[in-house]
Amino acid sequence: MKKTILVMGYDVERYMTPQDRMDSLHGVKKIIALHRKYQAPFTFFMLGKLLEHDDYVAELKKELALAGNLADIQQHTYSHPLLKFNARYMQEKKRQPITLPEIDAEIAKANQLIKDKLGATVFGLKTPIGFYKGLQGEKAILDVLKKNGIRFVSSDLVGKGDHPPALLEDEGKERCHYFYENGLFEIPTHGWHDTHILLKNISPYKGVKEACDYYRGELAKAHRKDIMYAPNLHPFIYSDRGHDPKASIVETFLSFAKAHNLQVMSYAQYFEHASKTKQ
Repeated sequence: MKKTILVMGYDVERYMTPQDRMDSLHGVKKIIALHRKYQAPFTFFMLGKLLEHDDYVAELKKELALAGNLADIQQHTYSHPLLKFNARYMQEKKRQPITLPEIDAEIAKANQLIKDKLGATVFGLKTPIGFYKGLQGEKAILDVLKKNGIRFVSSDLVGKGDHPPALLEDEGKERCHYFYENGLFEIPTHGWHDTHILLKNISPYKGVKEACDYYRGELAKAHRKDIMYAPNLHPFIYSDRGHDPKASIVETFLSFAKAHNLQVMSYAQYFEHASKTKQ
């Protein structure tokens, strides 16, 4: 019998200014404090550019030391580019996908920075932006990722037409993990991203309370269906200057999991669990 698993991960990506990096650290600290409180594993998907700032790295390492074995470090590319066609994002941001050699360089550089600065060997990637059905049909991109040691990817992050939200079910099937033809493992995310609700205001939900109610309801649906659930979250949202400075959304997920005896995993743990058990 399947059991609902909550897969917790955060895209650590704000780097442009000292204030951006401070906001990132504030959010990271609150996230780690809550995961320590609930003894719940999690993944930080690190943007390589952040790790070029030694003051940021020094503070981040202090926080990761507190998190201990709860923390898993994977990558979010080097500079947050668009990896493949996404009509919605390309129209909104006027940006084009990067080339295969550029993807190769992005992944390799992020891998090296994470190893050099944090001592972690990366084997997972959360793609920026996300795509409907992830990287299906993108053999060349998948092969570049595999060449760089990537074993799992989280790229299936939005709904049809590359529009949010990513539903629990699509075309009559549960949106769960799957394998690509070259053996890479996909871990999709679910629901509206926290940035869609609180930063961009493109969801029907307004403010922290409505966001928490929405996420609680989504996780309850996943629990009833006995399927995995992976929200898409960002630390800067939970900074002192952020839209949810009390990190109520994070606590909503972790407290629900504790109250309903759901297992919480990092992305790396879920990859190891699901890719071996085929569940």
